[in-house]
Amino acid sequence: MTRLFEARPFIIAEVGSNWRSLGHCLKSIQAAKEAGASAVKFQLFDEVALYGHGFTYPSYGVDAKPPFLPPAWLSHLKAHADAQGIELMCSAFSPELVAAVDPYVSVHKVASSDAAWPQMLDAVAKTGKPVLLSTGGKTQEEIVSAIAELEGATDGLYLILLYCVAAYPTTFADLAVMEDLKTFRCDVGFSDHTLGISMAVEAARQGAVVIEKHFTAFPEMESPDRGHSVGPAEFKMMCEYIRGTRKSAIGASDEEGEMLSKHNRRLLVTKDVKPGDILKYGQNYGAFRSLKPDCLALPPFEWERVEGRAAKVVIPRGDGIGVGDF
Repeated sequence: MTRLFEARPFIIAEVGSNWRSLGHCLKSIQAAKEAGASAVKFQLFDEVALYGHGFTYPSYGVDAKPPFLPPAWLSHLKAHADAQGIELMCSAFSPELVAAVDPYVSVHKVASSDAAWPQMLDAVAKTGKPVLLSTGGKTQEEIVSAIAELEGATDGLYLILLYCVAAYPTTFADLAVMEDLKTFRCDVGFSDHTLGISMAVEAARQGAVVIEKHFTAFPEMESPDRGHSVGPAEFKMMCEYIRGTRKSAIGASDEEGEMLSKHNRRLLVTKDVKPGDILKYGQNYGAFRSLKPDCLALPPFEWERVEGRAAKVVIPRGDGIGVGDF
């Protein structure tokens, strides 16, 4: 075990393809740190690494084709991550690219697509650094072979298996699989492609030592990863719930603002009311939802306080009755 993972769970903000410039990458690092991530992760690949010579990356639409991270940027990303106090990670997608990434990272992540590739496993294992291995779509036999390959390439390897459903987005993840992965006598984490943050929070509650979640500092930006990525506010909420620094309590939450301002019933007038008009429940006012945001109208329990009183001000039809209106 390395000190890198002493603070559990280790939470990774996976930037993936959610950038278009070096400036975007640098801002993503800062945003990930502010959101509470332990590490911010990028990906290093190109068409040759993925498909061989003579093939081009498939199009996801004019504005959605993922950019290729230039290896020369890694030093800039590392310097900025160090300055922000966050761990830099970068998944390499070929043995050759592992060598390019290795000087700038303290841990290597192998994607599910490469988890049964012996040459790739040898390359990351021989760095002597911890390895996170995603297991999406892999069989029992493939996982056994991958572990044997990694452990055979170096002594004392620290390996974390990541439960992962390699679908983007994932409609369902069965966290019970994490218990199955523990039978390989490795620490276990969760690489989450589901929508929202609830599965990541639950995985941490069930003992995941690593949580990886796709992250975007630019929610308006189209990319292949956008659909299963969360923005800074949601990522921060996830980190707070995982670490126990955010607590739910009886009463209104921030997310319930629209319900409170529009959908909660409150005392509204059903006819135009003039100063001096007597307020009568069922005749000129009642308990209804508002068609516009209104947090000043009295709640239905206050109807007896209003009943039979004379209005002091003009109250247009559909407006709420508030303190001082009668």
